[in-house]
Amino acid sequence: MTQTLLGFAAAALLLALRTPAFALLPLLLVELSVANEPVPGLGFSARIAVVLGATLLAWRTVVRGVRASGGALARVALPALGLIALATIVNLMYEDADYSSKYLRFQLAQFLVLVLTATVLRDERDARAVGLCALALGAVTAGAAVWQVFARSSALYGAGSPKDIAEFSGRVIGLSTSPVQLSKHLVFLLVFLLGLLSSIRLRLSPGPLLLVAAAALLASGLYFTQTRSALLALGMGLLAIALLITGPRRLLIVGAIAAAGALFAMGLFGARYYRDADTDRSAAGHQALWKVGFVMALDQGWTGIGHLRFEELSTQYLDAIETEDVTVDDQASGARAVGKQRPHNDFLNVWISWGILALGLYLALIVGTIRNYLAAAERPSPLVRGLAIGGAAGLVAYAFDSAFHNSLDTSIWLWAHAGLSVGLLRLDIYGGPAIQRLLRPRAASSHGGRSTPPRHRRTRHAGGPRGASGPWRSIALEAVQNVGSGHAR
Repeated sequence: MTQTLLGFAAAALLLALRTPAFALLPLLLVELSVANEPVPGLGFSARIAVVLGATLLAWRTVVRGVRASGGALARVALPALGLIALATIVNLMYEDADYSSKYLRFQLAQFLVLVLTATVLRDERDARAVGLCALALGAVTAGAAVWQVFARSSALYGAGSPKDIAEFSGRVIGLSTSPVQLSKHLVFLLVFLLGLLSSIRLRLSPGPLLLVAAAALLASGLYFTQTRSALLALGMGLLAIALLITGPRRLLIVGAIAAAGALFAMGLFGARYYRDADTDRSAAGHQALWKVGFVMALDQGWTGIGHLRFEELSTQYLDAIETEDVTVDDQASGARAVGKQRPHNDFLNVWISWGILALGLYLALIVGTIRNYLAAAERPSPLVRGLAIGGAAGLVAYAFDSAFHNSLDTSIWLWAHAGLSVGLLRLDIYGGPAIQRLLRPRAASSHGGRSTPPRHRRTRHAGGPRGASGPWRSIALEAVQNVGSGHAR
């Protein structure tokens, strides 16, 4: 199946020759399934191979897009490049040259993801097509995850197998290789979809009903991963959406969160969702690593220690773990993780690895991305507004989830967020079809070419369109405008 998926990704790359936006499709396919699998004969992972291929095929569009993106791209690209440069310098100081070059290659591939997502979407038709394809891929992997719950041996897999599910105590993996990876993918797609649903007009017609059904399928797959931090991250994303919209849908979202909380309090969730550091080895290990990592960051986080030395040096800080943390039963002892695992927290990981300046650059990348999203959420297009709201909320969910995992080293989603925040701001440079094309495809003009209506005037509405904006979004936009310089264009 791994070879089959790599073949599909290679075939999908050819679509970029006709439509540059389709360069994102093989990247999505690989990230959702076999991103870390080596490509035979190339010597590096499928993720890097696909990123390089997509960049080469769409390079003309990428160059034009970089020139047209202005301050919005600089707002995320400069801290990203600064982080990469600083990480490389510190790694060369403390790690061997071979590892430093490999990690630099990995980070440059992530940066190319940022550039691609920022530049290849030319209009709303591109955004709609790529979005629907991403949703279809997400539905396949979520459907595979649900299938694995009820028929493990006959279910669809990517690089994994039923043996992996047994090793994860019944937690599903979809097309990916672990339940944690699958949960990251599904949160990324689901929050975008929920942001879109919060902004478009919903009717009892096939388009909106399919979107709602897709959201339910993604949520089901996410639940069956039994990843506690992912459900909490989803809740944070929903709260962010509620703050960015007004009207009855805000009440609906708040009601959904309250209902989920009530079901949890009634004990109706899976048993793993109720385990804590006293009863679960993973939770105990996370807690111990956070405590050790924080003390180490205060001690050696000014200049960093390199990206590989945490396991080696963390045993020197065992006294940071309180007695009760190391006297839980042997299977759940948090101390067992110290010296064997990295800190399951991207903020600590960046701080310890490359120093306090790197942490500042990492936070600047997140803030710049949110600023772009909030600016895009002021646009009149329901599609752009919905995706921007979903993106801002999705980045909140990502940041929350990355406080429990090493997402920066295992996924492209932060870089995809940063690039898409730029891409959404560029969409009305070219104009294009409206969201009605998504909901009512037959209503589109039959003229064959791309429609190019006059560019929208950039207006800032006090309350925004009904049901899709609110005072919290304006307050948030004004707050982040103090970071950096210039208005997002």
